[in-house]
Amino acid sequence: MKFDEAGFEAARAEEQARARASWKGGSQKSASPAFRELPKTNFLGYKHLTAAGAEVLAIVKDGVGVPAASSGDLVEVVLDQTSFYGDSGGQTGDTGWFTSADGNATVAEIQGCVLPVQGVRAHKALLKENLAVGDHVRTVVDGERRDAIRRNHTGTHLLHAALRQVLGTHVKQAGSAVHPDRLRFDFSHFAQVADEELEEIESIVNREVLADARVETIEDVPIDVAVNEYHAMALFGEKYGDKVRVVKLSDGFSTELCGGTHTRATGEIGLVKIVSEESVSSGVRRLEAISGMGALDTFRRDFEVAQVVSQVASAPAGARSRTGFVRGLPLRKRS
Repeated sequence: MKFDEAGFEAARAEEQARARASWKGGSQKSASPAFRELPKTNFLGYKHLTAAGAEVLAIVKDGVGVPAASSGDLVEVVLDQTSFYGDSGGQTGDTGWFTSADGNATVAEIQGCVLPVQGVRAHKALLKENLAVGDHVRTVVDGERRDAIRRNHTGTHLLHAALRQVLGTHVKQAGSAVHPDRLRFDFSHFAQVADEELEEIESIVNREVLADARVETIEDVPIDVAVNEYHAMALFGEKYGDKVRVVKLSDGFSTELCGGTHTRATGEIGLVKIVSEESVSSGVRRLEAISGMGALDTFRRDFEVAQVVSQVASAPAGARSRTGFVRGLPLRKRS
């Protein structure tokens, strides 16, 4: 067998470049020219789920800027301001709606939000009404979905801190994916995490959740102050601006540079349950976890299974069919 080391190194460099662009939330080289000259979008979503009077600056259809689009078109819309978080930093973008100024008509269903160019937020919109550059809309984020995302994002910060506490300070974040139904956290570590260690990590995280400690976000902090005084963790060795955003959990239990959305207190998370741990590459492990209603749904399913097993195990022999199951007891088919 022959190994193309030069080809491997070239492919790895390309993948690292794509990953860095995804983490930053935009890549000018791959973006449509229609996005490149637009001003940065004013993001209001840290404090508000709606933004009134947002002006349409650009409509992009099939990669080309157009002056207007019709009902039924799937387009990307850039506004001067928005409450929608764009897919970046591992956190998935918001979904929701554009409405008319009075809120009585739905202008578009927003299926996602991305940053094709750093600072410019493009809304993936399925139009319900005609829309033109210069029009004004009201942005409305799906609040229930955003809340689920916020719980999982704050949960990743707690997991990171707990991993470093249990496994050692060599643990560093190597990637993440924050969705409404789950979170994924990649980290540097040299061996499989033992079951006992996972239980300890999970217990530490949930103690912080039960403490219902304040989640503090500090805007426009000079980078040297964030790193040297707040001792905030800077991830991926990325280049940060002169001013950064610091997220502090549980009075310093976790302090990181982060641009994502978070809960106001750790208690809003409800519960964090680790569901898997595996290797993804040499020296990098992956945790997947759930929180909030996702954790409750999993508990309910597990409880139902435990009840079924208990009834089957305790049922008299005569109550069982030839297959061994209790007659008349509805069982959920395993996928």
